[in-house]
Amino acid sequence: MNRRIIALLAVLILFGAVPALAHENHDPRYSVEGFSFVIPESLATSINVMHYAGDPVDLEQPGGPEPKHTAIIAYNAEGFGAAVPAPGDAVGSMRVYQVADLTDYNMYRATVEQLTKLIADKADLTLYMQFQDEPIDSMPTLPFLPIYPAGQILRARAHYVETETLKGIVYVTVYRQFAAPFERGEFIYTFQALSNDGSTYIAAQWKAAPNVFPEKIEPVDDQTFYDKYNDYLRQSTQQLNDAAAADFAPTLAVLDEVFASFEVTAE
Repeated sequence: MNRRIIALLAVLILFGAVPALAHENHDPRYSVEGFSFVIPESLATSINVMHYAGDPVDLEQPGGPEPKHTAIIAYNAEGFGAAVPAPGDAVGSMRVYQVADLTDYNMYRATVEQLTKLIADKADLTLYMQFQDEPIDSMPTLPFLPIYPAGQILRARAHYVETETLKGIVYVTVYRQFAAPFERGEFIYTFQALSNDGSTYIAAQWKAAPNVFPEKIEPVDDQTFYDKYNDYLRQSTQQLNDAAAADFAPTLAVLDEVFASFEVTAE
């Protein structure tokens, strides 16, 4: 029996989600409505797909309303039993957006426009990894979907990536609502990409724990730490940039292979 488990839970209907996944026996490539990918079992043994119908545009909630999209959750069933974890608790997740569905969602539309411009201009991404003496909340951020109700605290290892059907950026980041030393479990390795025809937006987020950061942090004096917060972010970004791909778990080389496997085709 194939170790990959397609989790189909009726409870997902409560969220306007209809699980579905096409996968040929002995074929490592999964296909979901024009988007295909390869995930080795060393990363995840289970895949679940949810079709989200989309929130009303005027819905008020943290992060704002979510537009229509397909969410693909990768996880290890051993850790969750019969349950499917939320995307933020899974080892990785991918979202497929049709750009036409984002038009009325201001923050999503702005993210698409930002990524489109970055790709067209081939802007210098090192500018997004530098911390000056200005307030943290004035630092430029890189495109990221979905919209989180938290701040993009830092960006590291940012670079452009192209596949046969996609163009985008890859980088390491952390989202949070407070200032404190980082724990290794907080880091996300993300691929934000547009299909070559600009019709589809792919957003992938994978946990990538760098061993250059502690597993657990010791308590710190909040004010003293915040007074030197920019210095800490500079140092942390440098540590991430200097680390080897194998210093992350899973190794970034494996995650890069996952991203390289992404393909978007006409439905």
